[in-house]
Amino acid sequence: LARLAAGGGPSEAHKAVGPNWKRPGSMTMVPNIAGQPDNSWLIHEKQEATGKYRAWLFFNSATGKYYRQKEVGGGYLLVGVPNAPQEYPLYVRVGSANLPSKAGKKLDMVVLLPELHKTGFLLKQPLEFMDKPASLFVLCDGLRNSPAAAEFCAKKMHSLLLPKLSARATAWE
Repeated sequence: LARLAAGGGPSEAHKAVGPNWKRPGSMTMVPNIAGQPDNSWLIHEKQEATGKYRAWLFFNSATGKYYRQKEVGGGYLLVGVPNAPQEYPLYVRVGSANLPSKAGKKLDMVVLLPELHKTGFLLKQPLEFMDKPASLFVLCDGLRNSPAAAEFCAKKMHSLLLPKLSARATAWE
């Protein structure tokens, strides 16, 4: 800590887990923890829906601890170690078929996202701490001889689920 306080670089004893960690700019707010100099921090940025990048995950290279901003009220929460994403030699092919009901209506809807990382990137919800490949398959069933519920779920599911997946950096249990 004495070397850090004297203006030296961060300790090499602790390294951040995961991709795309960088030094914060001079205007970036970092957690204010007693006894920890400002130059011991690394940040992980995330693109918001507006297109603007903001720091959301913080790593203290002096202590090896991770923090994220609280959703409400300001401040920071101590979080677990992020998942170190791995890439597996797996190729995903998908297909879907749907048979109409006895009344001739299509009641079920299927959502197939074979490349979840690309979908997350396009919707500005990067999944940088998730293993690759990652896919999402959802079957939505219609209710009371109407496809309305299945259609609603199929259209909304990815826009509700991807922000939650993107906000999670720690390993899945």
